[in-house]
Amino acid sequence: EQSRTKHYVLKASSPVLSTTSLSTLNYADLKVINNNECLRYYSPSIILDSTLCCATVSGGSTCNGDSGGPLIMRNGGQLVQIGVVSFVSSKGCASGYPAGYARVSSFYQWIMVNSRG
Repeated sequence: EQSRTKHYVLKASSPVLSTTSLSTLNYADLKVINNNECLRYYSPSIILDSTLCCATVSGGSTCNGDSGGPLIMRNGGQLVQIGVVSFVSSKGCASGYPAGYARVSSFYQWIMVNSRG
């Protein structure tokens, strides 16, 4: 069950923005919550069936600049991408509000058709 599984968002961030600095890869430990719970924080126009919401587990979270990054989970011995970073609360990424992700399974057909080389 997803709610008992650890989920991670990979975050490419740099403490100082400069053309010579290298980005470091960070991650946050997250917990997928159901959309009904997420509706306590956001309006129904934002939380769609194709939205996946995650709450923070250990204080880390998705933040500005992480958009488009992967939300992954471990399935057996494999890492599986289940979401794409979409939004954080306007109250800020340290607000404790859940973050929103595009649910990969909702766009699977489109991904398969458009990723063929």
